[in-house]
Amino acid sequence: MNWKPTKIPKGFVLLRDTREQRPLFKGFAEVETLHNGDYSVRGYEDLLVVERKQLSDFWAYIGVERAKTRIKLERLRVMSFAGLVIESTERKLYGEQKYTKLTREHARGFITSAEVCYGIHVFISADRVKLERWILDRLVYGYRMLKEGGV
Repeated sequence: MNWKPTKIPKGFVLLRDTREQRPLFKGFAEVETLHNGDYSVRGYEDLLVVERKQLSDFWAYIGVERAKTRIKLERLRVMSFAGLVIESTERKLYGEQKYTKLTREHARGFITSAEVCYGIHVFISADRVKLERWILDRLVYGYRMLKEGGV
């Protein structure tokens, strides 16, 4: 399916964290150290944020790094928009795991908690073009709403 390109409003600058591995938006996003998430918008770094996790990172995020993750979730809770994109297929995410004792039920519970308790929007896809579109659409929309005073 071909979508029309996202219209980028005047003044919108997409930011990508310096620590992002296998970054999305190569050549489009400006690279800066972000204190929240992996993607944001200049001037709205504490209001519009998307965290991206590859599958291997996701298991650490909900497992051994759980204490740090809870702190991050609390910071994301108060934002105008917070998203979490998981770069994986659902089949892999919810399939049998080889390198962790965590199960698909742990993943399911975490995602449910992130959405319901923390208000974080979650998107799962292994398609990097879809991930980029999902992130950009939401950050542009949030930017427009904040500029108009609507969020």
